[in-house]
Amino acid sequence: MEDAARLRGAALSVLSPDASWEQVYAGLLDGIGVPSLPAPAPYGFAGTSAFLAAVAAALGLPDVARRAARPRGGRTRERFDRLREQAADHRIGIVCEAARVARVRDPRLHWGVPLAPTLEELGFDVRVAAAGPANGGAAGADRVSTAAELREWLRDTRIAAVYTDYAFDARLADAGVAPFGLGVFEMGFAGAVRTQERLLRRCRMGFFRLGAAGGA
Repeated sequence: MEDAARLRGAALSVLSPDASWEQVYAGLLDGIGVPSLPAPAPYGFAGTSAFLAAVAAALGLPDVARRAARPRGGRTRERFDRLREQAADHRIGIVCEAARVARVRDPRLHWGVPLAPTLEELGFDVRVAAAGPANGGAAGADRVSTAAELREWLRDTRIAAVYTDYAFDARLADAGVAPFGLGVFEMGFAGAVRTQERLLRRCRMGFFRLGAAGGA
């Protein structure tokens, strides 16, 4: 509550693009006279640049906004580009309900994280599997209608890691692919590089493939 009270002295309230928090934002900001900005999600280089440019523009700093929209290179960018080349050798899978495929690209529907766009910008080959009835919502995804089809999809030898919301997903262990969750993602330019490094370590882990082979 103390932090909420301090909002009254803010020049700007920057809001994460998360639909599950929109009613909370409205309640906190109602009547306090502080302008708010639903900012782009600051993940990856593109997202972070867009975030900084939007905040600077909202604060009336056009020169800063222009510079933020076109960040220079530097060591962080060079490292990012080198890791992108390495990431291109690895495929990452995302499995979701067919009716909810939109959430993998819309940060408002996925706790503020643009999952697939960020993974793609980091350099990974991304595949999405849509399970169950589509109801017209599975465009751009591979359809899997049965548990057997999902197992076959997961056993694609190029899929090295799969996003999951479960702490332990037996389907992934059985298929020999490494799991990862939202905890690997970090905001900012340097955070994008650390995210690449975490994901590359997951993709290169032979433990899961060996375990699946041993249990076959």
